[in-house]
Amino acid sequence: MCIRDRDRTSGAAAMLARLLSRGCGKRRAAEVASRLDELGGSLEGVVGRNSFGASAEWLSDSWRDGLELMADCLLAPRLDEVEVASVRRQLLGELAAQATRPGRRALQVFLRALYGGHPYHRDVLGTEQSLARLSRNALRELYQQRFPVSSLALAVVGDVDPDEVVALVSARFASAPRRVAPAVTVTPPSFAGRPQTEREVYAYLDDPAQAHLVVGFPGATVAGPERLPLEVLGAALGGQSGRLFLELRERRSPPEGTLALRRAPRWPRRETSGDPASGRTVAVTARSHRRCARATASKAGASSEATFWACSCQSCQGRP
Repeated sequence: MCIRDRDRTSGAAAMLARLLSRGCGKRRAAEVASRLDELGGSLEGVVGRNSFGASAEWLSDSWRDGLELMADCLLAPRLDEVEVASVRRQLLGELAAQATRPGRRALQVFLRALYGGHPYHRDVLGTEQSLARLSRNALRELYQQRFPVSSLALAVVGDVDPDEVVALVSARFASAPRRVAPAVTVTPPSFAGRPQTEREVYAYLDDPAQAHLVVGFPGATVAGPERLPLEVLGAALGGQSGRLFLELRERRSPPEGTLALRRAPRWPRRETSGDPASGRTVAVTARSHRRCARATASKAGASSEATFWACSCQSCQGRP
């Protein structure tokens, strides 16, 4: 989900990112792939919650030809019908796969509860309904309106002459129409004063042997001074090699499950309100077998009036 997506066009940025290297100018998808092989490089679209673009890697003696190909993909993506249909099937397949992963389902339930109407509640892949609406013409129009090439920022790192790079880029992109991307106005979600019925949500899992819990609370903004220390803390504690996982799983081996620290999406401070808690979230996920995972997090002290819960175990069904 790029923040420029809307409910009806959710997944558009993800589709466009995958289509950028699937044909451009006079080259069809197979010809672009063949050219990449010849150059010994890679080129792919990238999409984030606040960004959209392309990333490429080339050998030092082929970066000029690589830059030419990248320019073609950015200036004239073909968006052929067959490729649009292929990418749509790919994303639908990934959505279906996600639906079978309890942890992912719990996280999506949590994001919807936490962010409400804010764009961050949407899945980056979109939905079945929104993907079905995204035709080739709709995608082309969205690309031209939301991601004008004349507004892009370019970063080049490697064994190159900066002056030569500037000259080649200036010449190659000089023909791009001068457009300005429309401003995005997003109202930050409100965390304070939310009733318990909005802060606790539950979903049913077909597999009674597992329960997944996600707990979130205000964290750090992108520009906040506490963000980097929390990033270090998350790296140290999170993941299967993190200290939290090793302590719980390898040394204590609790029967009720495991905990892991995750960092939920943040957005720039300029998009937040005067509320110091706006734009800041941290999530803790828990997995438990044959019992409610909420007990696991409660024992760890993950409970407060600012906490948002999302549990997927059967015993939580119907809870307020």
